[in-house]
Amino acid sequence: MRGFKQNVGDIHLYIKLVNELSVLGHRGTLLIVRKSKIKPAAKEHSMKLKYALGIFSCFLLMWTPLLHSAEAPELSVRQAIQINAPANEVWDVVSDFGGIHNWLIFIKDTKITLGKNRQKGAIRLLTRGNGTKIEERLVAYDPSNMTASYSYVQGVPLSSDYYSTMTVKIINKGLSQVEWKATFRRVHYWRDTPPGARDDETLVKLYNKIYEVGLKGIKDKIESGSI
Repeated sequence: MRGFKQNVGDIHLYIKLVNELSVLGHRGTLLIVRKSKIKPAAKEHSMKLKYALGIFSCFLLMWTPLLHSAEAPELSVRQAIQINAPANEVWDVVSDFGGIHNWLIFIKDTKITLGKNRQKGAIRLLTRGNGTKIEERLVAYDPSNMTASYSYVQGVPLSSDYYSTMTVKIINKGLSQVEWKATFRRVHYWRDTPPGARDDETLVKLYNKIYEVGLKGIKDKIESGSI
């Protein structure tokens, strides 16, 4: 990553040098300047700038495919479960942005640190069972359609570009369905081969397991009357 940043810095330097060229014409075509009007010092400076432009072009050719390959694919997961309870009762549990620890065993504690519970823009601080913390923002909240979405703010994330949505649907008077889905990318998105067990397949399996366990937790808590 350090080498990547250094080379990007070199590219910015070359761009700065290229901008000094007063002989750049339409669409990057170099205008031919009459030699009789170029002083020796200016001529030497012009040659150096042209050389820098050549190096800059080589860097673009070399780094463009690498930058494209470093753009990790967007991943997604979806889990759903049916619960023997009216939708409004299920939504009351799902919509509690500060109460995820009540049904997701991987979360030890939840605190609303900004805004108010069940209001768009609220931020919650989650403490996981292993002691790591993550902040999440409620980015969408629609009680009429019983759906809410949130994303990571800061902390120790499992992924990048994380966007998760939970929705409660009415099946019949006493039966509901909870859908939990998300899109994300791996944390080390700039590496074709991420370190350790952090590849795309492992990450998808991890989220599917978390969502499966979480939805079962909601079902068990509601149907047993313990929440």
